[in-house]
Amino acid sequence: NPSNTSIIKRLLVGRKSRPLLSLLSRLEPADLAALFSSLDQRESKALIDALLAIDKVSETLILLPEQRLEKLLTSLSINHLQSIIAYSSDEDAAHFLSLLDLGERKQLLEQLEAPKRSRVQLFLDYPEDSAGRMMETQIFSLNVNLTAEQGLEELRSAAQKESIYYIYCTND
Repeated sequence: NPSNTSIIKRLLVGRKSRPLLSLLSRLEPADLAALFSSLDQRESKALIDALLAIDKVSETLILLPEQRLEKLLTSLSINHLQSIIAYSSDEDAAHFLSLLDLGERKQLLEQLEAPKRSRVQLFLDYPEDSAGRMMETQIFSLNVNLTAEQGLEELRSAAQKESIYYIYCTND
């Protein structure tokens, strides 16, 4: 929406304001990603700061065309990159890191907490464009001993946080 874009560009001039964060939080990640094509480097960095504040940075950046994403990531400071990687899923973090040069990648990996670092490294160890780089490591499972009511309650609760396509019933 062109009017939203001009409003957002004006709001990006100042610091992260309540109106800016409110407007951005109502937009879908695909619409937020589309904004980057009309922003300069300073505005893009301000938008990333705002997206970090509303916890939409990873889901937005992952929708950018790869060339634009790579250009954007390489223009950011290590602190910006560290924040993005820390708040991204393991798969997205690995994708973002794979677009950076080896020195930055190693520096950012070293700054991650050990458990996340090993999970992200697992993805980076797979060859680029392989199924291993794109696989989903999180699964939703229900204990086979739950009642239908309990299972539905767990499913509803989990579905509010993420999309669920398969349900595995386990004996654990």
